[in-house]
Amino acid sequence: MNSYSEHPFKRYLDEGIPVTINTDNRLMSQIDVTHELEEMISAFSLSQDQVKELLLNSANAAFAPEAIKAALRTEIEQAFI
Repeated sequence: MNSYSEHPFKRYLDEGIPVTINTDNRLMSQIDVTHELEEMISAFSLSQDQVKELLLNSANAAFAPEAIKAALRTEIEQAFI
């Protein structure tokens, strides 16, 4: 893939597949998840609701105890009020 916009991400999102945005090897690539999220927002013109959905998907998919995931979901919900 030559650009973010070539990725089938948006089709998956539109079809209701619970996608998340992640980064690999951030120490070597010097790219963090904030950068990746900004690039995806720009490439796909994501709405605030779509960004919120992505963040909630990430909280739900986290390898963390349910109490931590619930706290993350609450924090995300409050950030989008």
